Amino acid sequence: MTGSVTLDGPAPDGGAVITLASNNQDARPPASVNVSAGNRTATVTIPTASVSKDTEVSITASYGGVSKPVQIRLYANGELPGDGGGGGGGGSSLNIPSTVRAFALLGSSGVTCTASTVVGDVGSWPLAAITGFPATCSDAGTIHAADGAAQTAHNDLVNVYNSWTQPCQTLASGLLDGITLAPGVYCVPHAASNINGGTLTLTGSGTHILRFTDTFIMTGGASAISLSGGATCGGVGFQIPVSGTLTGSAIGTFIANTGAVTATNVVLTGRAVTFGTAVTMTNATISNAGCN
Repeated sequence: MTGSVTLDGPAPDGGAVITLASNNQDARPPASVNVSAGNRTATVTIPTASVSKDTEVSITASYGGVSKPVQIRLYANGELPGDGGGGGGGGSSLNIPSTVRAFALLGSSGVTCTASTVVGDVGSWPLAAITGFPATCSDAGTIHAADGAAQTAHNDLVNVYNSWTQPCQTLASGLLDGITLAPGVYCVPHAASNINGGTLTLTGSGTHILRFTDTFIMTGGASAISLSGGATCGGVGFQIPVSGTLTGSAIGTFIANTGAVTATNVVLTGRAVTFGTAVTMTNATISNAGCN
């Protein structure tokens, strides 16, 4: 399996060596991984053994006197989560702690809001650059400008993002217009626009995790993500390695790694968060109510 390690800031000259340790020989990460100078993230490949029953493993990354554990799950006989829940399998968890669920918007280098409505907390850490409240935007929540709650959520967000790096079914195309997906974990190829005026439908009770190759882009006001057959917002996650662009109608938790999340002319039920840069919203309505 593959995962990533992410620093709170750019690696210094000469790079940063992150040591890795596992509490179980069924998952054997390398002793260390290097984050090159100026970067924040490095990819790591973790060899895993075949297990006869679902097995929880804790991987701990350490750097600069700080250690961060993340839980991963190995599935029995190499099966995907949910044991046949359709496509990528269903029944894995989004693993979102309450510290993150409180937020509708969470950035790293700031949150910029114009003519929008937010229901849920808004935060940024380590930079406190939150603009637009209450001048042009309303928020039915609490503003956390580089405070303790924003820092805790920011740190926990890394673990959530990494926990979504699970075995997946690779879709044939990155264009998701008109596609219906059962619960499972899906890897989505690159596309110039992932939803281009059509609708992605997520159906069935369980968890839907979509892991993108780089960016996630919705284009046009008619673009939509919809739920059916018992699917819920709290079970929908989008893992975006670079940046996300939301428009139209969207639902779920959108986590960007190294880039920004831009929400323009969108109604989002869920949350838009990044531990890379900033969140920007214009003429948008974002609510995390009912998405926990």
